[in-house]
Amino acid sequence: MLDSQCEKLPPKYRKHHDRYEFSASTKRDLAAAAGTKCALPDCLTSTHFRDTKKNGEVGSAHLGKASHIYAASANGPRPAPKGMTPDQIKHFSNGIWTCSSCAEKIDKIDIRYTADRLLEMKKIRETAQQMAASDLEIAFYSRHISPIAFDEIFWNNKDNLDIGRIRREVKSAFHSLNASDDKSRGSSLSVPPDCVLKPVVKDIRAMMRHSDRNRALDILGAWAATIKDPFWDRRGLHIHYVTVAISARNPENGEICESSIRLRSDGWGQHYTDVDGSEFLRFAISTSAGPRCNLRWKLSVSLDKEGLRTSSELRLSGNLSPAMNLYPGELANSISEYIALLTTLAEGWSPIGYVNKITGDSLNDDQMHSEPFRIVMRLTEQELEATLYRARKIQLAQQLEIEWGYLFSYSDIYFSDELDLKTIQRASDDLRRQMGPPPYWYRGETDVLKMVGNRGVVLRVREGILRFEEYQSNRQTMRL
Repeated sequence: MLDSQCEKLPPKYRKHHDRYEFSASTKRDLAAAAGTKCALPDCLTSTHFRDTKKNGEVGSAHLGKASHIYAASANGPRPAPKGMTPDQIKHFSNGIWTCSSCAEKIDKIDIRYTADRLLEMKKIRETAQQMAASDLEIAFYSRHISPIAFDEIFWNNKDNLDIGRIRREVKSAFHSLNASDDKSRGSSLSVPPDCVLKPVVKDIRAMMRHSDRNRALDILGAWAATIKDPFWDRRGLHIHYVTVAISARNPENGEICESSIRLRSDGWGQHYTDVDGSEFLRFAISTSAGPRCNLRWKLSVSLDKEGLRTSSELRLSGNLSPAMNLYPGELANSISEYIALLTTLAEGWSPIGYVNKITGDSLNDDQMHSEPFRIVMRLTEQELEATLYRARKIQLAQQLEIEWGYLFSYSDIYFSDELDLKTIQRASDDLRRQMGPPPYWYRGETDVLKMVGNRGVVLRVREGILRFEEYQSNRQTMRL
């Protein structure tokens, strides 16, 4: 239908009418409905900010975009379904508010960002914003938890968006965060669940947020000193590769865990004082979770006329990969450090993060800021238990490589829950006794160790490779 309407236009006008753009008022409505935040749940960046024009006038600007869910043109990403009219294409219901970066991303990765997925994101962000503005109780509590944590509550209730349940979960998240803050500073201060913060507790938390600002400024200043660009005006945003270290602190006595995980990270920031004397600060850290480590830390410290805000969260991203220790010379982490850190977190210690004042992606250069940032842990007990179990299996496989002098080949069946650590070690010990002292010149295999589903599992040794795999009766294996 879109093509047919364009074809009716004279050729010289057709080029200018093959896109159906939102009106200015629709764009404003989309921005307001999303609370001037990017609607993508892993972003939620604020898109509007105060701006001073060249003539000195103070106004506002934004880096947001009203993105089409179904494409504005016939050949765009997520083409409009047959029968969708131009008015429907330009309607508020077909728009989602995003930051400029995410607007480009959802169009380039349209397989991931389908129309149904974007409609769901739009619904969650706009509902969360409506509740934060219209529900007095939710409005109060939402100001004290991070935007990502706030929207996550709505995502967890997306099937029915039960407002009563959402209100309880927002309140619970607020009190959980306050309890975590109290423990992390070794204080007995507490907030009764049926009242707002006491003034003394509020003052202490304000001081702690102020220390986040000072820490961020120290690090930003060190980063800025490395910039050699003569045209940089010292007000603009600067971006770097940096190293961070994630550790843990005992909430009871303040003891710092000896183990830490070092990660490469993206770091960026901006700091200046405006003409009216107001201070503007943006400082952010985002680690790149990958095969070497599946911990992801996201930190944000912001200061503007609305006040000082800090968000710092630790999550898991995917499964821990056996590849995390392939290059011990390059990588400062070890599987034993990873296990030690996660064990302390499982015991109730609070995560903390250090940021390097030296820029660059080397894990060996070390000038970490002496004061850590507090981190709110977003890992469930089940996630901690599962990733610790997987890490211990990787550690055991590395030990078997040392014992045999062979390489260990990982398989999906090795990480199955049915194949426990004791069975793995016992199978290796029995097969080594069976094959005699090294060097092991022959192939060998154990009897069936376990049944994983309807498959039998054996340990096979051949051609310098150790591997737990499915038993196949037609395979001929030499035994001693």
